[in-house]
Amino acid sequence: MPNISNKLKGSLPFHLLLFVIAGIIVYGVLKTLAHTLSLRQEASNSRAKIEELLQKKAELEAYLAELETPQALEREAKERLNLKRRGEEVVVVVPEKKDEDKSGGKMFLEKIKHLLEYIFK
Repeated sequence: MPNISNKLKGSLPFHLLLFVIAGIIVYGVLKTLAHTLSLRQEASNSRAKIEELLQKKAELEAYLAELETPQALEREAKERLNLKRRGEEVVVVVPEKKDEDKSGGKMFLEKIKHLLEYIFK
């Protein structure tokens, strides 16, 4: 029997079989390693997202605590909802529209006209 064992160990098919088994093992290890690295990256991203959300939560809780004061509540009602108290008047400032010609010539002539009208009144 030792003769068959030595013959088997030295044969090409036996070496090919060992090579294939080693290749399968290496492939499995590399696939597991890649999956592990992917999970670590995902965990890192999740931790960063959790930190971001905790910070946002703290900001919102501080904002909510601020809104519990009557002055802040009134300010928010005025700014966001455009509400007013009885007797208050709301003044809305609208920026003036400028109809300028691309060359500016028309506006220049209008200004001169107004200036002359003002002088010769």
